[in-house]
Amino acid sequence: MRQRLLFMSLISATICSLLLITSPQSSAQTSDSGSGQPDQVVLMPPPIAPPTNPGLMAPNSTYLSPPTEAAHAFTHMLVRREAGVPEGAGLVLFARASNDGVSWGEWVELLDNDDLWVEADGPDIQWSQTLDAGGLARFWQLRGDLIPAPDGTLPELRRIDVNTVDATGPAPQAGGELRINGTLAQPAVVSRTGWGSPDGQGSRARPSYYPVNHLVVHHTADSSTLLPGEPNWAARVRAEWSFHTFTRGWGDIGYNYLIDPNGVIYEGRAGGDDAIAFHDTANYGSMGVVVIGTYVSTRPSAAAEDSLVQLLAWKAAQKHIDPLGSSYYYGCSISKYCYPFNPGAVVPNIAGHRQVTPGHTTCPGDGTIADLPTIRNRVKQALSGRPDDDGDLIVDNLESV
Repeated sequence: MRQRLLFMSLISATICSLLLITSPQSSAQTSDSGSGQPDQVVLMPPPIAPPTNPGLMAPNSTYLSPPTEAAHAFTHMLVRREAGVPEGAGLVLFARASNDGVSWGEWVELLDNDDLWVEADGPDIQWSQTLDAGGLARFWQLRGDLIPAPDGTLPELRRIDVNTVDATGPAPQAGGELRINGTLAQPAVVSRTGWGSPDGQGSRARPSYYPVNHLVVHHTADSSTLLPGEPNWAARVRAEWSFHTFTRGWGDIGYNYLIDPNGVIYEGRAGGDDAIAFHDTANYGSMGVVVIGTYVSTRPSAAAEDSLVQLLAWKAAQKHIDPLGSSYYYGCSISKYCYPFNPGAVVPNIAGHRQVTPGHTTCPGDGTIADLPTIRNRVKQALSGRPDDDGDLIVDNLESV
């Protein structure tokens, strides 16, 4: 089991990503994002001496990077860190941004984004959520708070990779016509071209395929609201695409579909039906859907839930998936992070990420997990042709956190 960071504070969905102190002129600046490839700076923190009094934070138990100017202006950041965290110790990283290196935004805590983690990373690697700068920034700075173990041993912060990208681009274009599959129509989806994918409808990664029989729900663990200076949700989608494609090395975005808090659905990984994405370490036989935002203490918006239900119901109808059932998920038979928590690789057909790999992630947040019984019931009602409010209650006994 992966070492989990201790002393992580829970944040609400309204905690914003990086806030810049910017002038009206700077917030209006634009830059050419080109291919969408991020810039990267690697930090190798020096050893940090433990505190003189075990259990007490000392000044030298904080790591502070130098203010760093990125190679290009950026709108979003992603941080990867490698660290050894002893039992009982803790490590919390923060980041902030500036457009001039003088006036800085607030420090924002970096939360784990387990959707980016893969087995080959090992237990000492953690990835952050995508951080939005709220406008174009030129400088960034990181801070690490190292909490000693009871015996005074500090975490060993070995390496930090800071990735920045300018994800400005066009506003999303409307989705195409609904396509009828069986008894339900596919909801309107903003195509890859519509949200401004630099690869358009194609991909630099050749798609692989496996029949979908599970629907896995995620959250992105970043801000659930647009920040001042953040133009639209499509920019967040482009940032996710950039970091997944280049920084993570997946050649494309890891989710099959993304849903913003306004309920707009975006096409994710190229390849269409049954394309294998990268989202839960299992992947083979699932459709990965992410609701943009953090849902630790709040549920997704009504608009986002409505779109999620429509999307899942369409796919369930197409693939004859029982939304209240559980079944064999091939991906879990080849991922050790499902075993032994899901014996026989049997997983709920509509599952939150943490239900696929229990103990290894908190995704999609407590709020979304609490919402899943309602979502499954609504999908079941859609499949039966009954409206959501017809008064019939279908009991979902498959929920677990």
